[in-house]
Amino acid sequence: MASGKSGAELVKQWGCVNCHKLDGPERLVGPSLWDIGARQDKRYILESILDPDAVVVPGYPPGVMKSTLEGMGFYQKVALADLKALVEYLASLQGQPGGEKQ
Repeated sequence: MASGKSGAELVKQWGCVNCHKLDGPERLVGPSLWDIGARQDKRYILESILDPDAVVVPGYPPGVMKSTLEGMGFYQKVALADLKALVEYLASLQGQPGGEKQ
């Protein structure tokens, strides 16, 4: 069942912000996503969530994101509408000064 939350709320709910920087280009555990929408399309973003090891960003070990998402039950719990909201939100991040969009 969809949560009705915005994409910005969902990245916080699912802990994306613990591993990915959304308000600047700095690296954390995973690559920064502050400009992911300027670099990649929605299909790539969706694939990166559903099959994180399909394309592994150089400098990052495979398996970390997938095991993290599996460990929190993301794949069993996330509603399709919420997944779409996450992808739409991430695609909207263009690396603009001033940080993440609300």
